Amino acid sequence: MECQLVMNYLSEYMDKGLHPDLLQDIAEHIKECPNCEERLTLLNLAEEFFTTLEEVDLPEGYSERVEKLIRQALENRE
Repeated sequence: MECQLVMNYLSEYMDKGLHPDLLQDIAEHIKECPNCEERLTLLNLAEEFFTTLEEVDLPEGYSERVEKLIRQALENRE
């Protein structure tokens, strides 16, 4: 299995959201590949960090302003 393919599936791998055979193939690759093992470790650390953050309330109208900016950016791409 190639590293790029493993990288594409790492999030689903962490969530155990892949076919069991693919989970096994990725696990075996990670055992043998220090780069992919390091990437998985970093993703696990990031996930752990983000789960410790406190949820905050957004200012009134914030979501609408962001949505408007996104729509404008998409329109400008066309």
